[in-house]
Amino acid sequence: MKFSGRIKDVNSDFEFLEQSISDDEAQQYYVDWMAKYRKYFRDGSEIKTIIMANRSIRARREIITSAILFEESKVARDNGCISATYFLTYYSLFHAMWSVLFLNSDLNNSISEITHQKLKNLFCDYYTRNNFFDVDMKDYITKHKDMREFFSYNVPFNMIGDAIDFDLIERIVLKCFQLTNLHNSMLAKCSGFLNVTEENIPWIKTYFAVFNGRTRENGKMLEDPSEEHQLIEMLKYGIKIENYEIELSNDWDEMGYAYYLDGKFDEVAVDRVKSNALNLVYKAIRY
Repeated sequence: MKFSGRIKDVNSDFEFLEQSISDDEAQQYYVDWMAKYRKYFRDGSEIKTIIMANRSIRARREIITSAILFEESKVARDNGCISATYFLTYYSLFHAMWSVLFLNSDLNNSISEITHQKLKNLFCDYYTRNNFFDVDMKDYITKHKDMREFFSYNVPFNMIGDAIDFDLIERIVLKCFQLTNLHNSMLAKCSGFLNVTEENIPWIKTYFAVFNGRTRENGKMLEDPSEEHQLIEMLKYGIKIENYEIELSNDWDEMGYAYYLDGKFDEVAVDRVKSNALNLVYKAIRY
């Protein structure tokens, strides 16, 4: 029994994550992280529940971000946009890895602002020592980062480096999505429900802004209606780390409806990318 048999209250399986690890490795990984999460919540601190619930939301949004960037990278490739292709594939990998790190209870809240080098090192230190990935992730990410920089800052006149293996990138992001879903499922089992009170409302709003808000350079918040709705729901129904199967369908309903208003973007093209991204996430997390 690997992960699928241990997470009883989710419909998703973890087939991509389980492909290259043994039953014993899966058991040890699960036991170690469940112990870590139980210890994190042991003192019953409301603040910890509020923080991790908001980090869970951000991790889920990182999955969606990664999926959209991956699908947009294929559109860029098919249209001969070389610089955009390298930019989008790298950031798809970046956000897929970041999604997992948001659910790491060893890491403090500075995880919301992280350098590329630190993200790579943390991800590889925590999640690549147990055969989840069938490539040297540190070397692989470094190469993609280099190509992104080459084509973003000083475009080469001739092709350099290896061709992008889109099948391999897809396998990696799918494994990251399932790893994030696994950790979120464990967190959901170890945490409880928190009622909203006058005393904790300021903390809820503060940490929602830390992990899910957007601030302009002038310090003013840049508001997305979907984020406003998410905060309203938290304040109305209470704080709980929800299984992603429950929340993802709501996310897709909220997405993209204003991208093509007033002719900003082509509606058919936007919907095609959104649909393909949805299918990619669903391939990893069934909901």
